[in-house]
Amino acid sequence: MDCTAGSGASGSAERMGAASAVTAAGGSGGLVNSRISGRGVGSSVLTVYPLDAKERHTQQGIRRRGGGMRQKVAGFSEDSKRRMRFTFRNVVGLRVLLTLTYPGQFSTDGREVKRHWANMRRWLSRRGVAGAWFMEFQERGAPHFHCFLTGEVAKEEVAAAWYQIVGSGDHRHARAGTRIEALRELHAAGAYAAKYLKKQEQKEVPEGFSDVGRFWGLFGGLAVQPVAEVNSQERLDTSTGEVVSGGAVQAARVMRGLMNARRRAAGRRKFKDSGRQGFTGYDCGPAMAEYLDRVKNDV
Repeated sequence: MDCTAGSGASGSAERMGAASAVTAAGGSGGLVNSRISGRGVGSSVLTVYPLDAKERHTQQGIRRRGGGMRQKVAGFSEDSKRRMRFTFRNVVGLRVLLTLTYPGQFSTDGREVKRHWANMRRWLSRRGVAGAWFMEFQERGAPHFHCFLTGEVAKEEVAAAWYQIVGSGDHRHARAGTRIEALRELHAAGAYAAKYLKKQEQKEVPEGFSDVGRFWGLFGGLAVQPVAEVNSQERLDTSTGEVVSGGAVQAARVMRGLMNARRRAAGRRKFKDSGRQGFTGYDCGPAMAEYLDRVKNDV
């Protein structure tokens, strides 16, 4: 699998081990990171997840982007798509895909649609099932939900509950308004999400549909859990004026080298991050977990 950064797509290069990651990064690289020399002291965190890894850092005198009052959702933003892709790739324990559709007559009020979905989530949670979900629109303009669940539910019970929650009164909807299928792969939800994100026409809010709200989320206490993490507080060497790296900075350098080795093997351009807030390494999780484990054991 290809180890890419940011929003780049995964390729077919073979996953490299932690030892190869260190080699790709140019060995240990010493204690002083030339990328951060000459700037303010900061702190870094490298967090490893089941499939991917994230490096985040802060610097003195540089303000992070973001924050402020949350705005009303009017569409499916690129930032939301990136967060969804990462979340669905790295959440674990999903076993079942449940699809919920509306009958021929459906509401175009997004607030009512989300009330239906909130009631359905509560119904599932009461049965000990958590999950990840996303919403899209059919060609006829009707919303429908795809829900990846941590446990099995009886189709007849789900169909009856959804039929009652929607209150359609259409008995054909009671029979055909739900579909359940088992997930065959460990990270199938991530593959489904990647495919879903390519179908831009199903993210466009139909004319006349109001208050669309969120397009995806988690429920029932489900969350993306890290498998390893390293933190470091950089320090300024007053004798040389250099910023001395900690463990997270060195690990990020290793991950950057791993990413570029794989990109070169795939004939792609070298990855360069902005150096301001960090980056995401897709498909780097297993190799970086192995690397951090080896570093820990060598200490």
